[in-house]
Amino acid sequence: MTMTDRSDAMAELDSFFRAARTSAPVPSADLTARILADAAAAQPRARTQEATARRAWGKRWRGLRRLYLPALGGPGVIAGLAGAIVAGAWIGFLQPAPLASLASRVTGQTAMLEQIDLIPTLDSYLTTDTGE
Repeated sequence: MTMTDRSDAMAELDSFFRAARTSAPVPSADLTARILADAAAAQPRARTQEATARRAWGKRWRGLRRLYLPALGGPGVIAGLAGAIVAGAWIGFLQPAPLASLASRVTGQTAMLEQIDLIPTLDSYLTTDTGE
């Protein structure tokens, strides 16, 4: 390919580019309508009343958390309190065997944990011991 061949090819390309610049394509009405419909679907929507109520509840919860969390000692204390609650529920409901033997040693009774009266009634305090 010689230099003159290149210049002829460039001139030919220039004529194509010139023709493209003079007759710019116009999109059809259908294409424009579809583009506008897609754009409208992508726009953010107004919040519903439910979303506004959820957001208000979140603000209230954050306010309560800021008010009461420091009063209780912070997140570390709350985590310890939650762990103590879980451990208490586990010990209270499952009643492990070592705990039953410890309770029988402490109370002097050989009864099962279900039979021990941990909160005695007033009658047990009002009985008189005659010492016999």
